[in-house]
Amino acid sequence: MSEPGAQAIQTAILRALAERGQSAVAAETGISDTRVSRWKSCAPDGGGLDILETARVLSALGLTVVPLDPDGMVVVPVSTHSALHVLLRDYADTMLSGKGRPECK
Repeated sequence: MSEPGAQAIQTAILRALAERGQSAVAAETGISDTRVSRWKSCAPDGGGLDILETARVLSALGLTVVPLDPDGMVVVPVSTHSALHVLLRDYADTMLSGKGRPECK
């Protein structure tokens, strides 16, 4: 992964941690506040968090890991998905009602 890509991920994690609150995340995950703080601040031992504990922190922050090449899938905000769903439904309703079909000459 490129450095800008890694920095974007780091920024997303730190933003979510600031919004959720470090103590709240520590309490939810059962990881001490001190260890979460050391992980967040890039301490030499990283707070000692293993992969599972890191996954718990990400989950508590409402974040998920998505592969860079998700086999044809696209990740979009829920609001965008909802808007596309409404447009598709309205289009289908119009086509099925016959109002959207061109007249044959």
